[in-house]
Amino acid sequence: MLSKYIGDLTLPIYYIAGPPGMVVGLRKTLSESGVNDDNIRTEEFSGY
Repeated sequence: MLSKYIGDLTLPIYYIAGPPGMVVGLRKTLSESGVNDDNIRTEEFSGY
C-alpha cells in the first residue's frame, strides 16, 4: 500500500510515533520493504 503512494520506498526518511505495537509493526514493514534502518526514526508513546 505504501508504494502505491510513495513510489520508491527507500528514498524518504520515515518518522514514526505512536503506541509501541504500531511503531514496531510499521518499522518491520518498512525494513522488509528495503528501507535502510538509518532512514527510520521512531518514538513510542504508551498509555493511550
